[in-house]
Amino acid sequence: MKAVKQASHWIASRPEADGSIVVADLIIALESKQPFEVHRLSGLDDEHFALTLGILEDWRSVKRQAGKSKLLDLALQLRALKATTG
Repeated sequence: MKAVKQASHWIASRPEADGSIVVADLIIALESKQPFEVHRLSGLDDEHFALTLGILEDWRSVKRQAGKSKLLDLALQLRALKATTG
């Protein structure tokens, strides 16, 4: 759950960062079982690329549902903000 918590903190503290948007879109794709363009991860720095790998590991665990719900909520908020600001 460490990666899910780190991603929540990162998105909340830097919602304007391109990497936050990529991670938020990944989270939404995972939860909604929709396609995600994996090549977008290559634009992340090493630290945040590793974070996305941790998210994928964490996402498979049902035990981490509360953390996943919080992260999904942040991701959806960021997507809505992005849609309103263009």
